[in-house]
Amino acid sequence: MAALVQTTETKGFQNWLRGALAVLFAKQGLQSFVIDELTQFQRDVLTSIFKNKNLPIGTTCTNCTTENVLYCPTQNFCTKGQKCNMHDPSVADKTPQPCSNNICHDVKDAIRHEHRYKGPSWKNTNAKGWCTDVIEIAKCYMPPDGYTNVTTITDTDFNGILAVILNNKRFKCKMTAPLNKPDNVCTEAREVSRVIRHSADLNISDTDLTKYTDILIRLLSDPAYLAADQNAKTAVDKLNQLKTNTLTVITADIITVLDKTLKDITEKQRDNVVQEVSEERRKAKEDIEERRQRQRKTLKKRRYSQLNSSWAMLKLR
Repeated sequence: MAALVQTTETKGFQNWLRGALAVLFAKQGLQSFVIDELTQFQRDVLTSIFKNKNLPIGTTCTNCTTENVLYCPTQNFCTKGQKCNMHDPSVADKTPQPCSNNICHDVKDAIRHEHRYKGPSWKNTNAKGWCTDVIEIAKCYMPPDGYTNVTTITDTDFNGILAVILNNKRFKCKMTAPLNKPDNVCTEAREVSRVIRHSADLNISDTDLTKYTDILIRLLSDPAYLAADQNAKTAVDKLNQLKTNTLTVITADIITVLDKTLKDITEKQRDNVVQEVSEERRKAKEDIEERRQRQRKTLKKRRYSQLNSSWAMLKLR
């Protein structure tokens, strides 16, 4: 405990904590911006389907599962050339089939069409919510791991929110940043989040803290829409106060970032253990195979020697 107290009193740790809070505030500043645009996307998609399919306005479907809507194989969902672990023809909810309301396959196509790289994270999402719960659409644009259990935008981390902005093409019209280029303010902000989240010693220099905070402020001040967004403006105010050390930080925010860090550390340790076990398993497997090869060679030599002996005895006769 003494070591922990000493660490929390150091300037480097205090900077790291400010950096983690900066990421939290930036996330809070983007949440409504992202969910509002995806809600409009959902509305536009359904309106188009109603018109093209001559369906009554307000038609929805909450019956189709993701396995029902995606054919086998589908990129980022199930693989070709081996037994599918996602579909099962003996289970109705796991069998590809038409939508009874004639709507879900069109929503799927719209989700894929708006994905910048045509590769939605299908395993994240439950198609039953596509018509009624916009977060299930949002998860299609988040990274493929770690977002399955997300139920609200507030559950999502900063990386997940940035992924939606980067992967959904509609945001190209909502920001002046060149989202189709590998280097833009969103990818810079993502790197800020990564560095802070994976800081081994929870330590950041004054220079880096200023640089990271400025990147987040630049993101939230994008002149296309965010500069006038009240939540983004509130986040920018907090970030500026963080820079000048004039912000009154509430305990709940500190607990949030520390809980998130503890969770990340725990998962990293678990992953390291899994990796170590996998490595030991690989070594053991190689050792067993090497022994088998040696045994086969020894047995082969022995049989060859026996054959030679038998042949020599026949020649003597």
